[in-house]
Amino acid sequence: MRRECRAIDVVSRYGGEKFALIFPDADTAGAQAICERIRAALERFEWAHLVSNLKLTISAGAASRAADLGTPQELLEDADPHLYAAKRGGRNRVVADAHAAELRGVPIHPVTSSRRCPRLRQSR
Repeated sequence: MRRECRAIDVVSRYGGEKFALIFPDADTAGAQAICERIRAALERFEWAHLVSNLKLTISAGAASRAADLGTPQELLEDADPHLYAAKRGGRNRVVADAHAAELRGVPIHPVTSSRRCPRLRQSR
């Protein structure tokens, strides 16, 4: 994932099989483009040296905010429905606009979680 990101981007493990990626100075379209590069690179990568017949894909949800608006938890909550829309839409895709996903027939359900934002472990 790191190879497809810019030098200023942050890639962090978010727990389990989830990662949180932070793209400073990128709007939603820019974040979506970076996520799409990552998605395509992981899909193309030859994993046979690790496990024969292994195929790896990702589903990603992207959201953006101005630096002075909202908390990191709120940004994660904005991206979460997009991630689940990508999964419901067939996986191996990037969804950044919930309304566009809904128009394609992928229902979006708002996140109503009040859980705390877990500490992110940065991987570089």
